[in-house]
Amino acid sequence: MRRFGSRVVTGVALAAWALAFAATPPVYRAGLGFGALALVGAAVPAALAGTGLTSWVSGRTSAEGQGAALGALAGAAAVGEAAGPLIAGLLYQQWFGAPYVVAAAVLGVAAVAVWRFRGWRP
Repeated sequence: MRRFGSRVVTGVALAAWALAFAATPPVYRAGLGFGALALVGAAVPAALAGTGLTSWVSGRTSAEGQGAALGALAGAAAVGEAAGPLIAGLLYQQWFGAPYVVAAAVLGVAAVAVWRFRGWRP
């Protein structure tokens, strides 16, 4: 994180994660298990995005406020982990690729938001 900064790592990871999800439906249609390969390609950006975001929040919060800030971040992640599969299941009923396309769009918006955010400097 020190070399590039947590904001840069988070933004790049979110963008790469979005691309991996966006690539999953067409790659899956190509057959030969490439859909699984695209999802594996999403694992590394997901790990980097989580680590980068945690570092970013922690580095921009006072020592006294870090517990509350990281708790709020973990709470938001828990809501996403609970609601995500429910929403994805509903979308999957419409088209198998819909959860991936929607996830890619949400991650893309998050990546743009991270890049445009100017309140905290890395």
